[in-house]
Amino acid sequence: MTDPEANLVDAITLADAFNLIPVLNAVTFARVRLLSTSDLIDGLANPELPGDYSLIKVLRERKLTDTDRAHLADVVEGCLSDDFRIQVPTRRRGRLSRLLPHVAGLLDEARAHEIARRLTLHRLTTIRAGAMKTLRRLSPSSDDVAVLRSALDEYREIDAVFLLARIPDSLTGYTCCQLAPIAERGGDSYYGAIVIERLARDNALDHTHAAHEHPFYYLRAVGRLGDRGLLKHVRDRIPIEDPEFLSLAASVAGRVGDAHLITLVETRVREMLANGSWEYHALLDLLRRFPGQIDQTITNTLPSSDA
Repeated sequence: MTDPEANLVDAITLADAFNLIPVLNAVTFARVRLLSTSDLIDGLANPELPGDYSLIKVLRERKLTDTDRAHLADVVEGCLSDDFRIQVPTRRRGRLSRLLPHVAGLLDEARAHEIARRLTLHRLTTIRAGAMKTLRRLSPSSDDVAVLRSALDEYREIDAVFLLARIPDSLTGYTCCQLAPIAERGGDSYYGAIVIERLARDNALDHTHAAHEHPFYYLRAVGRLGDRGLLKHVRDRIPIEDPEFLSLAASVAGRVGDAHLITLVETRVREMLANGSWEYHALLDLLRRFPGQIDQTITNTLPSSDA
């Protein structure tokens, strides 16, 4: 450690001991507020602190002119270039992926959209993620479909799935089975459900096939669509001995007002209790999450936790 670095550590330690860190932070931020708008914008391109959030916070307080917005857009594009990136210490490069989403609301919307659209196919995952986060904030449009489909095909980007699912007819040509493996990367049934929902709204879904091959996604999509008639495609799935599926079925049935499906779920629970086909904890979990009231007779048949 060099002497200047040692002195800095000593100074920070001493300031912390006297509870002065909040004061020093306040003084630093106050000085940032004294900077001109042009200097604030240029400061974002400091390789040591690229996209410093304190600068962005103060910029959000300012009333930017068209000239300021153009200047900011130029600086942001410069910061996201390869030439600038190699100047930034490795430990600081993560800031670059957050820069565009943080300042998008300060830019001319068309310019922000254009920058985000172009970076959606960037070779670096972090930059692509920042670009698609920006599109989420700006709301994607039909102009974004081509580049998002390319991101989906080339990088299998789950964010591209999310954005395309918000644009009518944007998933034309894809099948639920092509998109399901990508949706699975989302960690739960949400992404798969919005894919099914989009295909259904665009009349591009084989409902019988989707309900059979992707029952969780389909069932959740039905809840989002609010179409009780579609539940006919999942009623034959009720015999599945899966607490999570049955819980979701009951929830969706309650949302769309399908009393018949709720009765089927209740009947299946009774059958499983009678057959002893579920472990105690799985049953208890279902009963806790069941929307509505299951007959007390069911609860009374549960074995004790000591059994």
